[in-house]
Amino acid sequence: PMAALRDNEGKAKLSQLLGFKRAMVELARHTTQGRIKYPDTPDGQPNWSLGGKPDEEYLDAALRHITEVVCGNEVDPESGTEHISAAIWNLMALQTLNRPNKKTDL
Repeated sequence: PMAALRDNEGKAKLSQLLGFKRAMVELARHTTQGRIKYPDTPDGQPNWSLGGKPDEEYLDAALRHITEVVCGNEVDPESGTEHISAAIWNLMALQTLNRPNKKTDL
């Protein structure tokens, strides 16, 4: 039988991220805690997606969490999630919110 045509040349292979299962689970936990702390807008939009923060705010937060890891502290007592996940989240938010002009072809 003939298969449907599909052009995936040069597109991101998101399945490659599945090798980072633990990191993805911890990042999801951190994001969930953040949405509890900072509830969605009345129209259901995640609060974080409103953005409007300078690069330095995301970088400072990421570096604070990285510093905690370097000092031997794995878990953020405020959120109960791993500092590494918080650092990753801040870097992802920076890239998503403050660098939106890059073309992403999925």
